[in-house]
Formats: sequence, C-alpha cells, structure tokens
Amino acid sequence: MLQKFDSRNRDLIVNINGRLVHREQAGVSPFDSAVQGGDAVWEGLRLYCGRIFRLEQHLDRLVGSAKALAFSDIPPRERIVEEIRRTLEANGYEVVSVADQACCGALHEHAGDRPAAEALARSNVASLEGAADYIVVNSAGCGALLKDYGHLLGEDSARRTAAKVRDVSELLAAAGPRHGGELPVEVAYDAPCHLQHAQGVQDAPLAVLRAIPGLRLRILPGSDKCCGSAGIYSVLQPDMARSVLEDKIDVFRTAAPRPRIVATGNPGCLMQIGAGLRAADLDIAVAHPVELLDESYRRGGMYERREE
Repeated sequence: MLQKFDSRNRDLIVNINGRLVHREQAGVSPFDSAVQGGDAVWEGLRLYCGRIFRLEQHLDRLVGSAKALAFSDIPPRERIVEEIRRTLEANGYEVVSVADQACCGALHEHAGDRPAAEALARSNVASLEGAADYIVVNSAGCGALLKDYGHLLGEDSARRTAAKVRDVSELLAAAGPRHGGELPVEVAYDAPCHLQHAQGVQDAPLAVLRAIPGLRLRILPGSDKCCGSAGIYSVLQPDMARSVLEDKIDVFRTAAPRPRIVATGNPGCLMQIGAGLRAADLDIAVAHPVELLDESYRRGGMYERREE
C-alpha cells in the first residue's frame, strides 16, 4: 500500500483500490514499519485514530497494591497510554513510568535484523528490570517479543523481565475489571494473532469488553484469523496481505446486524482493518478494547469520583 514517503513534510501517499490518496483524505496510514523509521507512520496513526474512531460520532450521534509499568514505545503516547493509566488505576493498580525505554525490537526481528532486535532488547531490560511488579503493554506484537526476551537474549535478566510482561487486558481482567457507564454499541472483537496465538491470551480482552454495560459483543466467523498485517508482511507482501484482509472485510460487510466498531488490541491490526473498512466505504470504526473501557468509565463518572 505504501507508495511514497516524503521525509521533508512527512506526507504519506496511500494506494486504496488503485487510487493514490493523501493520508488526510484517506484518513488512514499504512504500516510502514522500521523501513521508514516510524515517526511519520505513527503520526498517521494519531490522525487515523482521531479521524476514524471518535466515540461521540459513532455512539449516539493483581489488584490493590500491585505496581504496573506502562511500556510506551508505541505512540500516540498522549492517548492510549493515558487511557491505560486511567483504566488500570480505576482497577486498583499503581502505574509508574520509566525513562529510556526503546522500541521493543519486534519490527527488526520480523525483518531479520537480529542484532538490532537484541540491542534494543538489552537496552529495555536494563531500563525495566526491577522497576515494577508488571510491565504492561498495549500492543500485541510488542508484547509477544517482550515476553520472548529470555529466548531472544538467553540471559537471566531478560527472562526475569519477560516474566513480568502482561498485555493490558490481562491485568484488567485479573482485577475484574470494574464496570463503568453504559456504552450501547455493537462491537465485533477481532483477535490479534500476536495476542491469541503467540501469547495465548484469548479470554482477557473479552472480559474487558464484557465489563462494559450495554456493549453488545460479537465474535464473528474468522475472528481468530490473520487480518494480513502480520508485523511487516503488509509492507513486504501487500497483494497477499490485501487478499487476506478482504475475507475479513467481507465478514464485517455481511454481518447482520453490522457492527459499529471492530475492537482489536494491536496497532498493526487497527491500521490494516481500518484501512480495509475505509476502502470498502463501510461506516465501521476501529478501537483498542481499552479505548472502549476508558469511554465507559468516563461516561460512568468514575474518573470524577477518583478526583474527588
């Protein structure tokens, strides 16, 4: 899908059904991975999340003293990390931040650049070891590699760090999570491969979504199958990735009732599925499950009560 990258003005030109469109017109950004360095595509993700997924447009017009560290190498930090912080704190966790976090190295590992992946992993282990009871991640792809640091580096410190890594849904599910305000919307959950298959995390994201009053959760056929993003596969093999995606988009198109939101816990899947929905001209948004829980808590006034 990626046709042009202009580092001077950070424009992203995307190919949607054979038509070249500027990212601001498309509202999406292709997953360009480490090839482009990351900044521009994540700036595009910020635009993408804000443009396609706005709840106000699409809707009606271990616990206690456990300390969790938010691993935040995936922008947009200002949005999702704050949502993670708020929802975890609302469920009894203390959330701390640690400086000097680097990219987890998953994209480098996908691309076969093992030395770079190992260097990034060692940097993170040095920063994260002993910092908290858990290391919480909002990206399934990052979480899969972070949990595999022990195998990647073969060092005790890496194994200790990896043992503390949790997807955010795992910590929230372990705490309940608490119920918030009504969110009456049809949501289809689509499982990221790096969460369901690589990490073996299946029930926790569903527990998060089921904790939202009024949310009608759907598990559609093929929800456990790849969307075609697959790390950097959509960049290296765009035709095959698009073919894989089309099957999933067809399921969303023909579902009755049609979901208003597709929830998935990986940025690559969010962009891949979101781009496919946009290209198919389907009025379906995409969101991370934590975004929905955060909105439920906001509607339920839970954050206001905490401030008091």
